[in-house]
Amino acid sequence: MFRFTSASRRDARKGSTAIEVAFFLPLLLLLFLGGIELSLLAYDQQILSAATREAARSGAMFKNYEDLTTLGTSMNDRWGPFLISLGDASTDAPIGVDREHSNACTATGERVQVVGTFQYTFITPFLDLVSDEVTLRSVSSMVCE
Repeated sequence: MFRFTSASRRDARKGSTAIEVAFFLPLLLLLFLGGIELSLLAYDQQILSAATREAARSGAMFKNYEDLTTLGTSMNDRWGPFLISLGDASTDAPIGVDREHSNACTATGERVQVVGTFQYTFITPFLDLVSDEVTLRSVSSMVCE
């Protein structure tokens, strides 16, 4: 047996569907963009780790980074272009070397330690409730050869 519904009931259901979509679509969009931004944050952390690891290895093998400014320039030249920050990418030297906690290799058997930092700026609205940016930090150390 078929049950016929009036046209006004069908129109009411169509209107409620539109309201539900209008309510949930922004939430789904924020969730999607937040997932993308957190993925970019993890990617940048991995790039920073690779940069500090390579700089520590180079300093331990060749002992050519007694000056930490040279080390920071080398890290930025090699790894800086791979970093992604969608918020504010206007800085020329995105990777900073923490000079207070880093040390250069002076003799065989000592440890060279490189501490790199990167300021990541959020663009997704709900992720920057506490702060507009977060400082990524990576520490790598190797024995001088």
